[in-house]
Amino acid sequence: MNELVALLIFPGLLFTLALALALGMLFQRKLAFRPRLPDFSFESAAGAISVVLAACANALLPWPLAGAGKAALGGPVAAWLALEGAFLLPLLPGLLSSSPLVNRATIREAQIGLAGRSVVWLAAGTLLWMPGQISLGSLPGWALLGVGALLALPAAMGFGPFAAERTLALEGAEHGLDEATAGLLRFARTARGAVLLAATLLALIPRAQFRPQLALLVWVAAAVVAALVLERVGRRMPRMALPSALRWCWWRAMPTAAIGLLYLAIIAPG
Repeated sequence: MNELVALLIFPGLLFTLALALALGMLFQRKLAFRPRLPDFSFESAAGAISVVLAACANALLPWPLAGAGKAALGGPVAAWLALEGAFLLPLLPGLLSSSPLVNRATIREAQIGLAGRSVVWLAAGTLLWMPGQISLGSLPGWALLGVGALLALPAAMGFGPFAAERTLALEGAEHGLDEATAGLLRFARTARGAVLLAATLLALIPRAQFRPQLALLVWVAAAVVAALVLERVGRRMPRMALPSALRWCWWRAMPTAAIGLLYLAIIAPG
């Protein structure tokens, strides 16, 4: 019963939908998804499954107050597989599309997203499944991993300057789809981005040093601040070309995270 609650309510499907709606309303200044059922298609099925996989990944994260409910659901590898599946599955229709505009937008999204998530998983993944305590000796490594993850997070989410290029097709990878299907795919993108944001912030909170209720409140405050910063960045920064976006991930975010990981592995192993 506890596992079912974790999957369906907190921190599973309902919590994920709430996060996605809140993030979408902040970023788009409107409801992120209007409840219109699209016709069944490869694209709509991929979008729906992506939301479910994102919710499963969210349920597998080490949330405060949810430990007993999700203990039997899986581990860190299961969470990583579920969220990566949520990101990768919706790319298939675009990659297989006969439209060159859709192919171009999808390939851009795939390359930037993979580069950004590589950094986020290196940094946030390391912190998520550490004991959760920060000592004075480990603080520099923790901080470097956090900075690396936050630098790569917009690219991993496909947001702001790393969003789809709109010069050739305003709809990006949803070019040519009916409004209901395109809306579902956009909502799925927001949902998996919200879960990745949640996971990153959860990794940065030293959970073992707070009571569960306080750790959850700290996460809420951090999520509000991070969402507001992302929204401001999205409005202020211009859209990056693909080479510039990849350089941002590989030559700015990745070295920062890698140095932090090296520090924790060698300089402060305790």
